[in-house]
Amino acid sequence: MNRGTDTPLDVRDPGLPEALGSTERLVLWEMLRRMDRPVATTELMTAVAQPRAAVESALAAFERIGLVARRRSTRGSRGIGWVVTRQAIVVQYRVGDPGDQALLSRLDAVFDQKRRSEIAGKIKPEATRGDRDFSWSSMHAGSFNDAELKELWEILQNLAHFLARAGERFKGAPIGTDHHCTHHVGVSVDPLLSGVLPLPNLQIVGAQVAATVAKRLANDWIQLLTAREAEIARGLARGTSRTALAEHLGISSHTVVEYTRRIYRKLGVKNRAQLSARIHSGSGG
Repeated sequence: MNRGTDTPLDVRDPGLPEALGSTERLVLWEMLRRMDRPVATTELMTAVAQPRAAVESALAAFERIGLVARRRSTRGSRGIGWVVTRQAIVVQYRVGDPGDQALLSRLDAVFDQKRRSEIAGKIKPEATRGDRDFSWSSMHAGSFNDAELKELWEILQNLAHFLARAGERFKGAPIGTDHHCTHHVGVSVDPLLSGVLPLPNLQIVGAQVAATVAKRLANDWIQLLTAREAEIARGLARGTSRTALAEHLGISSHTVVEYTRRIYRKLGVKNRAQLSARIHSGSGG
């Protein structure tokens, strides 16, 4: 099936459950993505420690939905190898469609429930952790306006870019490279049904970084500013001109200048670049 590499997969594709129906297959696809070159089936078998039948079956299923393709190898031999056709697996569905929702539930069993239970069984026990073992768990239920949701989205996108960057270190790595993972990072943002009261911002952090986290929370810039100051600070950090801010807020440019001076003084910054860095880091230093 021919698809553009930027076109999301469709949850209704009948080949999707077979292709993505196990964590073993997801691992195989990711390893192939990391190799970043045409890879022979025998190499893949070595990399993922799976038998030939399992690897060949997975590759055939991937090919049917356009996740992989065969390319001539540029290394030594003239053999044909496998490559991924995209750098991420993105599945689209129709919001509110009962059929799509049922199909998503099937995928969820692999992407979320099964994988999570597998990883949970491999998390290092608390009793064996040392000072250098980084761990972090955070849960929060709260109310967010449109601006805060946009800010949250940008934060999550930055996290996604960071995780993708970390994985890029392995692209083109030799077949014997150690790909075993060191940490599990799980982030979930879900809308709530009505009637849920707020939870405290509970963060469980390893002792080696707890003091730093506490300091950053105590010095969070948003706590140092009034609501109007925070609104103007965000605008300045985004690069909005003072004139545009004045028009948007219905105040004079002179008033915006006065607010800017006050914001800079409270946050200990001298210019927009420092203000933007302070806001995006949330730190006191």
